[in-house]
Amino acid sequence: AAGLLAAWVITIDKFKLLEDPDFTPGCSLNPVVSCGNIMKSAQASVFGFPNPMLGLAAYSVVIAIGVGLLAGARYRGWFWLGLNAGTLFGVGFCTWLQYQSLYSINSLCLWC
Repeated sequence: AAGLLAAWVITIDKFKLLEDPDFTPGCSLNPVVSCGNIMKSAQASVFGFPNPMLGLAAYSVVIAIGVGLLAGARYRGWFWLGLNAGTLFGVGFCTWLQYQSLYSINSLCLWC
């Protein structure tokens, strides 16, 4: 739920930044801790749309799976393998984004 909330806030800030290039996100505290610098970079939309939208989709799926489990759903083995593969992709993608943030963009984002 916390990840979904963070993705939602970042998505809203990204849309506000697209509307007004001078918009400063609430998490931009100084030149180092600056979400705005990261949101304006090419890495912020690797697949052609804002990265936080991936978070909206991925966290929603994980929450839905959890709710299904609480309701008594039973998933097949291939489903769990697919979930693990998606999670592994997410970890790898986030690691790449962290590297880009620290060493290419030279800024940090508190939400990211």
